[in-house]
Amino acid sequence: MWSYKTVIMVVGTALALGAAGCGPLSDKKEAEERAAGAAVAPRQSTYLKIQQTAAEDTVYADTTLLRLLSQDGVHVYGSYFWRPPGKDERTGAISGVRDKDTVAGIFSYRQEGGNYRDSVRIVFAKTRVIITQISPEGYSIADTLAGNGE
Repeated sequence: MWSYKTVIMVVGTALALGAAGCGPLSDKKEAEERAAGAAVAPRQSTYLKIQQTAAEDTVYADTTLLRLLSQDGVHVYGSYFWRPPGKDERTGAISGVRDKDTVAGIFSYRQEGGNYRDSVRIVFAKTRVIITQISPEGYSIADTLAGNGE
């Protein structure tokens, strides 16, 4: 179980990144700089969801955190962390290619002692992302996370 201090640290990190100007990957100024041939520092976007469930006198937190980076606005990489209450976490790396508001790629993760690779599709909206993970068997899991918007 996550402690209150750990949850506060995760939320604080996400808020700090948002305050530092880490918005969604699309940025008009960056696009203009790229078109002019200027080097662009990697852009990081952070999306977070904490769903709290009360059971008697205990509050359980289901925490999902997505961090994405892109140097050129097309090739995207990052990490995806999912921690449901009372279960094993699913954490790993995402790499993919962005086309407009969608990233299609691979999520390589570890869960319950095993290593897995699933297809992943991430759709960007103004203040949230929708992540759909598809197993090799065709099963899908979707989640919506809040972002820091532009």
